[in-house]
Amino acid sequence: MSLEGKVVLITGASMGIGKAAALAFDRAGARVALAARRENVLKEVAAGMKDPLVIKTDLADGAQARGMVERTVSYYGRIDILINNAAASIVSGSESVRREYLTRAL
Repeated sequence: MSLEGKVVLITGASMGIGKAAALAFDRAGARVALAARRENVLKEVAAGMKDPLVIKTDLADGAQARGMVERTVSYYGRIDILINNAAASIVSGSESVRREYLTRAL
């Protein structure tokens, strides 16, 4: 399957698997929208890419999630592939995790 010209939206694109995926899709000729909470880190990832779209997004906020999709479609005209890679980690014993933290992580 050729990825040339495909539009890819990647959440959690600032580091780890999301960053690696963004760079790989870019090298394969895709047009990549990068989404994560830390805009400065996204800009570092985007610096070496061909035509990236950087979208500061906190997916825990439904309005920001919708805005991320709308900005991608507005910029590129469509979304062909969605990589939903965003995650939140809880590093604590289960007895001390508050419900709102668990809900946010999920």
